[in-house]
Parts: sequence; C-alpha cells; structure tokens
Amino acid sequence: MAANHETLEAKPHTAVYRMHKYFARRPWNVFSSLVSRYSSEGDIVLDPFCGGGATVVEALKLRRKAIGVDANPIAVYVTSMECAPANLVQFTAGFDELRASVENELQAH
Repeated sequence: MAANHETLEAKPHTAVYRMHKYFARRPWNVFSSLVSRYSSEGDIVLDPFCGGGATVVEALKLRRKAIGVDANPIAVYVTSMECAPANLVQFTAGFDELRASVENELQAH
C-alpha cells in the first residue's frame, strides 16, 4: 500500500517573520500545514523550542491555543512580540505624526 505523501515547498517569509533576523526562522507554511493537519481548532499546540515563533504564530492564526518556550530568552521575546496585539490608537497617532512631519516634503515632489 503506497503512502500518500504531500510535498510542501517552503514559501518566502511573510512580514511577521521578516521583522526579525532570528537564526531559527522556519518555513511558516510547512508549520501551518503541520498544525492544521495534526490539531483541531481550540486545541493546545506546544512548541518547546519556539525559536523564531513559526509554530506559535501559525497555531494562533489557525485558532489554536499556543504555548511557546525556549531556553533562549531572545527566542521567547521574538515570539511574544510576533503575537502581541497592535495598539491601533498608538499606531494611528504615530502614523498621523509621521505624515504631518513629511507631508510638505512629499507634496513638493
């Protein structure tokens, strides 16, 4: 009986993974596929070596609960920052401030 093997080709990193240069960045789409295949919505996914955070981020995107730990505190920090919700009020205020500071220069070009 032949095994049904699906070949997954690594896709380029998306923005959430390009925001850092952590050496343990893994192909997000492969981990997304694994989480999707071997867990269900609402399950808990544990990554005991979270590294660059691909398993944790993809699990959360797939509506799983995720726990990521690592011996390296930088890995934990990178992963937690990838998963942190954005403060849209602060983001909008910062954007408006930046736009106001460059608006005249942009209109001149």
